[in-house]
Amino acid sequence: TVATQILRTQIEQVRLKSWTTISGWPLAQTTLTPESLYTAGSNQAVSVQGYAVTRSVAQVGLRTNFRQITFTVTWTDNLGRTYTRSAYTYCSKYGVNALYQR
Repeated sequence: TVATQILRTQIEQVRLKSWTTISGWPLAQTTLTPESLYTAGSNQAVSVQGYAVTRSVAQVGLRTNFRQITFTVTWTDNLGRTYTRSAYTYCSKYGVNALYQR
């Protein structure tokens, strides 16, 4: 789905960031602008208009060099139903990366 593509892209972008950048993000929720286009099953471009993306950063326990970064995508279909998908990853100063999706 488009939501899954958005989540995966955001997670992969985190993996490319330095610890200095990640640790500089506020320990709070931030609204992001998703990439403008993703591809649907048959390589068709799909607009992300109507998709809202947030990033939440949290320190894990008392460990100052360890962060949980959660991305959430929310959208409403043409019948007015709202959907949400989330994925999170852990990052540390010394390189731990893991991905969890629900």
